[in-house]
Amino acid sequence: MPSSASKDWASLDAFRAVGAVADAEKLFAGDWANGGIMSSREWSVVVGLLLASGMVIAGDTPTVGFQGFGAARIGMSRQELAAALGDKLVDEVPGDPDNQHCGFVTSAKAGEGIRFMLIEEHLARINVSSPVFQAASGAHIGSTEEEVLAAYTGQVDVAPHAYNAPEGNYLTVHSPDGRDGIRFETDQGRVVKFYAGTAEAIQYIEGCL
Repeated sequence: MPSSASKDWASLDAFRAVGAVADAEKLFAGDWANGGIMSSREWSVVVGLLLASGMVIAGDTPTVGFQGFGAARIGMSRQELAAALGDKLVDEVPGDPDNQHCGFVTSAKAGEGIRFMLIEEHLARINVSSPVFQAASGAHIGSTEEEVLAAYTGQVDVAPHAYNAPEGNYLTVHSPDGRDGIRFETDQGRVVKFYAGTAEAIQYIEGCL
């Protein structure tokens, strides 16, 4: 992943959407000047802005765990997933015949920054690209590698990232039965995205590959 992609984890658009433009642009201008890496103080500001805007509502926003996101559970059929979310699923690439084997869908009710990977029309993985959402452990986009390691003490497999090592790593945790897991991708020591699902699906590094 190019280093510039690290700026995507907390884009200006999220703040523009809630009217926090001035604060966001000031914050991110400084971030970009420092190579796209935020300090702990800056991340505190990010979280504060999101909380103040109502984009993060403690106790109301579902967390992402080994087996799902809220009512969405790994292994559900497409129809079951739509029913669980109470919403229509939208294919990212409509009409693509490969979607039946593996593709991504989104749901307005799930929220922007959540994508569902369907393999053979069943939920196999949940991708997170927004700091609004967090793992059941409390880890989230912007967490440090040290914080993830502490959240899953003795359970994390650390491996160099396929594209941006040595700056980036994969931090992977498997469920006790080994069937499911969660993987955090990092850049410059911080989580830039994460996803949870079957042990096989979380190994894919380029969408369905």
